[in-house]
Amino acid sequence: MHTEPITDVEVYRATLAACVQAESSNQTKLAKVLRAWVDGSPFHGCPTCNGRAPWRNEPPCKTCNGDGFVPDAEF
Repeated sequence: MHTEPITDVEVYRATLAACVQAESSNQTKLAKVLRAWVDGSPFHGCPTCNGRAPWRNEPPCKTCNGDGFVPDAEF
């Protein structure tokens, strides 16, 4: 399967969220397609916070601004 990489941060964020939801609800066919887009895109997990969401009233990670991922160029 060939997919075009996702380069827009907003689209990547939404695709990643949909992928996680599909994987957690055992929608394997959908998860496989979404995972191919996520894995083929130029982003990686944040090396500082490892994608951990900030606690209540905690400022977002300074490296990823709370996204949990960074573009490859910043990694």
